[in-house]
Amino acid sequence: MDGYFFFLAVIVLFAYTTQTISGFGSIIIALTLGANFYPIPKLLPILVLLTVLMNIYLLVKHRAYIDKTLLIKRILPFMLIGFAIGVFIFNYFQTGILRVLYGIFVVTFSLREMALLLWKRHEQRPLNTLQTIGWMFSAGIIHGIYASGGPLIVYPVSRIIKNKSVFRSTLIAVWLFFNIVLIASYAATGRFTLQSLTWTAMLLPIIAVSVLLGEWLHSYVNEYRFRIFVYAVLAIAGLFIAMQ
Repeated sequence: MDGYFFFLAVIVLFAYTTQTISGFGSIIIALTLGANFYPIPKLLPILVLLTVLMNIYLLVKHRAYIDKTLLIKRILPFMLIGFAIGVFIFNYFQTGILRVLYGIFVVTFSLREMALLLWKRHEQRPLNTLQTIGWMFSAGIIHGIYASGGPLIVYPVSRIIKNKSVFRSTLIAVWLFFNIVLIASYAATGRFTLQSLTWTAMLLPIIAVSVLLGEWLHSYVNEYRFRIFVYAVLAIAGLFIAMQ
């Protein structure tokens, strides 16, 4: 453990509280902010394992709200294809290139989502079939590379699911499925080390606090303003990453 671990713990608290409130955001927030202190390949095994442990608890508790038809027939098949491509890119491209691309992606997406939240006031219609497939395929690629395809899958799913509880539980099921696959991939390629497993164990109490805090805040926080704040933080952090 080094001098930056405290900052990582604070980042994890913020990121996983956000995930519990909204159903997405844990890894992309933790990875974006944490990449200012540690390399992305070092963070990913830790964050993915933490996310799986948290999502198992949340999924068991809220499993009744999962939209199984949407999950099995529309999300998983197209994300799986993109996911395989993303894992290949992660294993064979240089980390420096990944870092810049990731920073640009985070800035672009965050600013776009902020604009939509601030200025869009009309009812959103579902995307057509080709648009939905494109977003889900792209989400799979990003998740294979960064374990954080949430932003791209949130967009089409939010057009389909209007109930907040169903939305959150369905996304949690998606993350759990793909992150278990990622864990198997990391284990097969030797990405888990004694240090990563030790840090995961040390951060588990933070995850417990995040879940309790997030479940409580879910009923009280103005999610609209909170999401604007999150995207603003992501945009600034992504800019720092892209410039390094």
